[in-house]
Amino acid sequence: MADRTADMQERWPQLLQAIEERLRFAWILLSQNASVLVYDGSTLTLNMFSPGAYETLINSDCRRCSRRCSQSFSVLRPP
Repeated sequence: MADRTADMQERWPQLLQAIEERLRFAWILLSQNASVLVYDGSTLTLNMFSPGAYETLINSDCRRCSRRCSQSFSVLRPP
């Protein structure tokens, strides 16, 4: 798949907004502790700045919420 990281980095604030509308805690966690590392059109890889934030993300509803938002976010659908 093509590297679409730059596109996703530009739309990252919109994805965060969608996450905030579903689960504010997930938004706080991601907006303060994550950035887009790689996006290839189907898989979004985040750079987590804090091991504690990463652990919280994977061990809570934040992970599920983030996945649902990213799946429904239009930029994540292949063209």
